[in-house]
Amino acid sequence: GVRGWARSSDHRRLVVVASAWQHVAAPLAADPLALKCAAAATAVVWLKTSFIVLKQAQQRFSAGMRPPEDQSVATAGSAVIPVSGEQALVPDYSRDEKDPQKLEAIEKEARLARLWQNDSENNAFAIPLMWLGALGLASRPSAHAFLCIAYALGRVAHTIIYYHEGPSEARGVAFFTGFSCTAAMLLNVCIGSLTA
Repeated sequence: GVRGWARSSDHRRLVVVASAWQHVAAPLAADPLALKCAAAATAVVWLKTSFIVLKQAQQRFSAGMRPPEDQSVATAGSAVIPVSGEQALVPDYSRDEKDPQKLEAIEKEARLARLWQNDSENNAFAIPLMWLGALGLASRPSAHAFLCIAYALGRVAHTIIYYHEGPSEARGVAFFTGFSCTAAMLLNVCIGSLTA
């Protein structure tokens, strides 16, 4: 009856999907070194980005830039969150000009926000490319492994230099290290996928 037809129909669908997957996955041969490097680089970049997010959240309390409903946390403070004053999503800069600590906190929060934005823009391209190459699409897997690690190191250096207000030349080198690695990973993956 109907149940038997449904089961045989489901079976046929599974066979078709499995067959299609074999054709898609056949050219993919994950390189163990590239996989390890992509995983390590992804972990490093995630940890660094998580630090920025948590530090920014903490800094927003000091800057008075948390939502008003967070006032009770701001007033009580904790081991991680400093006791801070009135909270508003948009700080009152005319009032804050008179408070140098608050102004410094607002500046630090803006610096962290820019770091987060820069990471988001760069990681959105680099991380998928890391994994595409590691899963077998890179034309040169050993080069791809190197590019994954170099990207992560470049992004970490960029964050440290920018966060500590280091020289813009050094920050530029760190930024272009990551940027160049992303471009090279893209080229490596494109060549690999076209020649597979």
